[in-house]
Amino acid sequence: MEHSLFLHNGGKELGFDNVTLWFARNANNDIVTINEINDDNKHGSYSCPMCGSALTPKALKSEQVTSHFAHVDASKCNGESMIHWWFKNKFIVPGDSFAIVSDRDHRYVCKEILVEQTYKVGDREYKPDVTVLTECGKTIYFEMEYSNQKKLKDYIDLWLGLRNIVVEVNLKKLMNQDTVPTFTALFYDGKCFNTKKNDLYYNTIGRYKEEKFKHNVANELKERMKKLDWFWDDVCRYNSNEIDIKEIVCLIDSFKDDDMKVVKSILKKSICTKLYMDYKQYKKIGDLHLYCSDMSDDNFIKQSVRILNDKYKSIDDRYYIKLLKKYFVRENDLKQLYTYHILLSYAHKRIETINITNEFLKSHSTIGDVSNTVSNIYSDCLCKSAKCQI
Repeated sequence: MEHSLFLHNGGKELGFDNVTLWFARNANNDIVTINEINDDNKHGSYSCPMCGSALTPKALKSEQVTSHFAHVDASKCNGESMIHWWFKNKFIVPGDSFAIVSDRDHRYVCKEILVEQTYKVGDREYKPDVTVLTECGKTIYFEMEYSNQKKLKDYIDLWLGLRNIVVEVNLKKLMNQDTVPTFTALFYDGKCFNTKKNDLYYNTIGRYKEEKFKHNVANELKERMKKLDWFWDDVCRYNSNEIDIKEIVCLIDSFKDDDMKVVKSILKKSICTKLYMDYKQYKKIGDLHLYCSDMSDDNFIKQSVRILNDKYKSIDDRYYIKLLKKYFVRENDLKQLYTYHILLSYAHKRIETINITNEFLKSHSTIGDVSNTVSNIYSDCLCKSAKCQI
């Protein structure tokens, strides 16, 4: 593999700020490097692959200045964009060999390259910078790193769903490498690598997902894993004082079996000390209820709306379900009556609004009961509006 960046900057260690442009498009729209320019073709038409503006070959015979292409308008591009473009489009070509390190070394040969290919995973999309198809049949996603690494929580479900290899390319290290390039795996054979030792999310929920998704990808399991992510998000929101203890207690106690073990392992960590103490205190005063009949807590109805929203969006992402207002009405100045308003819209147009009263919730003891009942109420509306049956 020819590393033009290394060769044409005098072998010096470079930062993004002192990189000169070493490649261009010619009149035939082919990519050429500066070492291909001579007296016969230096007056040809050249343009920048990133911004499209005109380029001129410079310092072709200089011993003091590195040969390079220069922008007519120097403000159009910068070193970082040049390097990123090169490694997204030209850093590997078919026939090149490269290595990936996970728990051991793996060698591959590039067969085909796809740039910014989009992959569908459930209701989400994943678009790595480069996809490399290898001669042995493996698919490898390359993510180009600037200064910020990918957040594992945002990507682990996508990687587990696709089950292919993921590596992250450190551009500053790679651009000075003149041997067979070696990449560090982020995800390999169903397992994440090179995570931070103190990454609490990965060490609890992430590892649990890896274990559970080895042989089971059923929708029921996906919903359980999604619920664990809700819990994690609520922990973060609680620690940021965005929600109070009443909004998380019922969610905690709705977990069962192995899922509850994961929740407990998180609650025992130091970042959850306040949450755990508040949780125990809340239960101690006898204000904890596990069913929707606890009308002083919105948690169940909020979770029901979450489940419904995910369900409908998986059918068509133009659906949107929103919990509107909760109204209080006093009966005989003694008893409070509650009414929740749940809006179903499609493509920003209202389809139906359902009013959920406390009497309704008293007869539905679980989150699933509420979600299923509301879903059934909406079914006729959906069939009429979008010809879609739940």
